[in-house]
Amino acid sequence: MNYNYIRLKYLSTLQYIFRLIYVFWALTST
Repeated sequence: MNYNYIRLKYLSTLQYIFRLIYVFWALTST
């Protein structure tokens, strides 16, 4: 398998998870 593809997929997944956490934190902090 291609390493760059796996790394890109991993980074996009991390970014998605962090966005969810940020939105959840913003909603609960107010």
